[in-house]
Amino acid sequence: MPAHKLTTDSERFYTKVGSVNSNGCRLWLGSIAIDRGGYGMIGTGSRAEGTFQNRRANRFALELALGRPLRSGMFALHTCDITACVCTDGDGTYEINGIFRSRRGHLWEGTCEDNVADRTNKYRSATGDKNGGQKRLSKLSSDQVFLIRSKHAAGKSYQELADEFGVCYGTIYYIVLRKSWRHI
Repeated sequence: MPAHKLTTDSERFYTKVGSVNSNGCRLWLGSIAIDRGGYGMIGTGSRAEGTFQNRRANRFALELALGRPLRSGMFALHTCDITACVCTDGDGTYEINGIFRSRRGHLWEGTCEDNVADRTNKYRSATGDKNGGQKRLSKLSSDQVFLIRSKHAAGKSYQELADEFGVCYGTIYYIVLRKSWRHI
């Protein structure tokens, strides 16, 4: 019996996309590559035909929305900084260092340098004398970080914690996944 897919890659993709959350994100419900920064992963193509690829879900989502592959050397970047977000609802622009890029939902096509500039503009870069930057004050204390992690383990959602501590959803997401505050 010949092997064939029951659905297309795009049909399978949309079965693994969550509804819009309170942060406006649509989170990927399929497999997540914890060892690669928490990005959603989707298998595309066919093993039988030798076209199978494991791909990042955010890149696949942006290519679907654009109707074309991303240009060479370009990445699917997030305005929301949530690696599991695949939201392409709505069009708009996103400004990086005075340059406006078109975006689809929370995703936009940019270079590695654009990503670094975006990270720096959002104060997500390493800071402190050891890293050559300036120290900045955090909104949260280490005791609050411990509390956030324990409350999440007890069942509180990212958004509930964000509301409680007066920070954005992404801040809680990164604390819980230990992408920020790794030293505690």
